Amino acid sequence: MKYIEDFEEKGYWKPIQTGIILSTQTILDLQDYFLNKRNYKFLYTSRLSQDCLENMFGQIRSKQDIPDALQFRILLKNLCIVQYLEVNNTTIIK
Repeated sequence: MKYIEDFEEKGYWKPIQTGIILSTQTILDLQDYFLNKRNYKFLYTSRLSQDCLENMFGQIRSKQDIPDALQFRILLKNLCIVQYLEVNNTTIIK
């Protein structure tokens, strides 16, 4: 388990450790603010991450490693259109 060894104490913080702690504390602070102080009933914390944005850029890079502005625009447009052309298997059509 190499990854567990990477998180062992070695006298200094690794950037990933600082990032995980900072991200987690930020989400907890936002949760406290919105749920307790603003009286929201729920908070979708998954919407606060940039995973979907990274997935989009990954899909674009899978088509063109380093697209220029025009290629990026065309690939982004095609990606958006394809999302509406494919039927999701979990969708129930009545």
